[in-house]
Amino acid sequence: MAPPSDGKRPCVRQRYHCRPAPLPVPSRMGHHHPGYRGEKPERANRHDHDPFQSGGGAQPGNSPPDIPGRNDMTRWYEDIPVGHVLELGSHRFEQDEIIRFATRYDPQYFHIDPAAASHSHFDGLIASGWHTVCIGHRLMVDALFAEEERLLAEGKQPGVSGPSPGVNNMEFKAPVRPGDTVTFKLLINGKRKSNSLPGWGLLFNQISGTNQHGELVYAADLVGFSKLRDFTPPLGLRLAMALSRIPLLNRLVRK
Repeated sequence: MAPPSDGKRPCVRQRYHCRPAPLPVPSRMGHHHPGYRGEKPERANRHDHDPFQSGGGAQPGNSPPDIPGRNDMTRWYEDIPVGHVLELGSHRFEQDEIIRFATRYDPQYFHIDPAAASHSHFDGLIASGWHTVCIGHRLMVDALFAEEERLLAEGKQPGVSGPSPGVNNMEFKAPVRPGDTVTFKLLINGKRKSNSLPGWGLLFNQISGTNQHGELVYAADLVGFSKLRDFTPPLGLRLAMALSRIPLLNRLVRK
């Protein structure tokens, strides 16, 4: 695209105002994460074909070297220390992956058209912030799976992580450009027992991504549930749970 003669940015938004096509089958990202100890056959598809990578197959990102003990994610609430940092791994963002992701999920011109993006305030193509979020979250989930498998292989009982009630203070601090390698980590900022869900605790974490230049590109405060290992339900709760298992009482309650 030739630069505009009047010195103004060309109007490129009109070219992409159409609604994108419906989503196809759910995608599966392909990349490495540190400390992965092997896959069970039923989970092998987590690292299969990646539709956002070029060449038709997964092109793994670069992960940090294997450092013993860096991923001590025992996941029982009592065993998770405040201040602990979990190294989640790295991912290299390639141009074709950036365009494919954004074409499906965030089709703004500075994510999908390199020529038009050169006239944007980013001065070039950048990854969607949601692309960065998804990569970081996937690496975090893979780390949870890896730790669970490691503990099972050692004959230990892994903890139980629950859902997340929300995310706070999400920030895209700097653009992620083609060729950037972003390294993600998770910091355990704090924790407390849940007031509304007996037997569970809340973890307050910060996930962050840093590019190869040491520049912070993404940060968010995450909240997640973690099950207490040493929890004995109070008598009233145990009685209610026991009564709920009696079919006749269940029918009376529903009426």
